[in-house]
Amino acid sequence: MVRGIAVLRARTTLPKREGTQYTMRIGIPKERREHELRVAASPDTVKRYKGLGLDPVVERGAGQGAAIPDQAFADAGATLVDGPDEVWASDIVLKVRPPTDEETGRLRQGQILIGMLEPYTSREQLGAYAEKGVRAFALELLP
Repeated sequence: MVRGIAVLRARTTLPKREGTQYTMRIGIPKERREHELRVAASPDTVKRYKGLGLDPVVERGAGQGAAIPDQAFADAGATLVDGPDEVWASDIVLKVRPPTDEETGRLRQGQILIGMLEPYTSREQLGAYAEKGVRAFALELLP
């Protein structure tokens, strides 16, 4: 996934602020679906994202179910945040499973969503992404 994000970064037009360089923020939220213990990134991938010039933001407790402490993400260069707001304000959001209805409500136009989005069983949710103008990448459809 890291190589794919490098391609997205190279091909995505981002707003530029005069006199500053824009850094693309990548959000890793805590999974909120019942029985989901995985997290969409590891400390190793966070290091790689930092190496690509991205700004990884991890919600505190995101790695708890996968036995990855918050400090491991911080040591890898991630910014830890206390709730979902800042994570979902990111340019790219990584998820293991499809967003919940509440999380889908947080998506905004132009945002990139990457995860196991269950496109064949979640058609309504795919419609919600399209309606909001979200660029969604279902990992199970990638070769």
